[in-house]
Amino acid sequence: MVLLTAAIAAACIALFGYAMAMRAAMARRARSGRLALAGQPGMGPGANAFSIGQDPALRKSRFGVSGPFTRLLSRAASMQWLAEQLERAAWRLTVTEFLMITVVSGMAFALLGSAFSRLLALPLGLLGLYLPLFVLRIAVSRRRKKFVKQLVEMLPLVANALKAGVALMQALNHASEQLKPPMSDELRRVIREVQLGATPELAFSALNERMNDRDLDIVVSAILIQRGTGGNLAEILDSVAHTMRERIRIRGEIKTLTTQQQFSGYILALLPAGLLAALTAINHTYMAPLFTTTGGRITLIVCGAAQLLGFFIIRNIVNIEV
Repeated sequence: MVLLTAAIAAACIALFGYAMAMRAAMARRARSGRLALAGQPGMGPGANAFSIGQDPALRKSRFGVSGPFTRLLSRAASMQWLAEQLERAAWRLTVTEFLMITVVSGMAFALLGSAFSRLLALPLGLLGLYLPLFVLRIAVSRRRKKFVKQLVEMLPLVANALKAGVALMQALNHASEQLKPPMSDELRRVIREVQLGATPELAFSALNERMNDRDLDIVVSAILIQRGTGGNLAEILDSVAHTMRERIRIRGEIKTLTTQQQFSGYILALLPAGLLAALTAINHTYMAPLFTTTGGRITLIVCGAAQLLGFFIIRNIVNIEV
């Protein structure tokens, strides 16, 4: 146990040192990239939602310092998805750093489980590996929900500025000064991307892809259609804001009516697993056949699958889309 603890501590120190070295190298590349960006006329045909408006060094920094391991990560579809999630959560972490945190979390939870019982080391280690991704998903969801709430506040500000006769980008700049993050950060990013050479259509499409929200998709579609066909954009935004307020009100009523059912689903899913862990920690000998015999393992697999199936059924029933 002492050797295992020392090995985990040494691995954590090594990973921390490596992460700090990568962070310093990325900062140097970012400074040189900003100087190179000053002479670029546009973003190029390969621009997308997670690259336009960034200098060349920062486009690669989401995976870490360039190298064989980094190039291998950047080619994996799952790692690209992870980079997008880090971008949506506005976390200042590279994919490599996030994977390091995941490994350290898994080892720490495995060590914690082995302190109680060797049978708990593997399940708790897997839980530790999943925990950073779970926290990342929660951060992305919370930031998106906060953005949508601020979207209802942003639309009247932009509409009123347009009625006063200012241009769309000036109206967005005015709204970014009045609102708090994440809305202000996203609006400033759209403005910065346009100033760096991207077209407004590409900048708005990038914003829509980053946030990945249906309400924002309606707003972006309205702006892009108005820029192509003409019309009174202020009135369009006022109408969209009214529709969004009604949808938010209806969602709140539905959430109030389904809260008890959602809570019941979480209790039914977590209670058996919690009882299993508690009984294993209290009386290991009594619970050992569940983990050591073939019949016990089959029972665990069948019961776990049934619990997950019931949880997802309840979640789909109470998840009413508006």
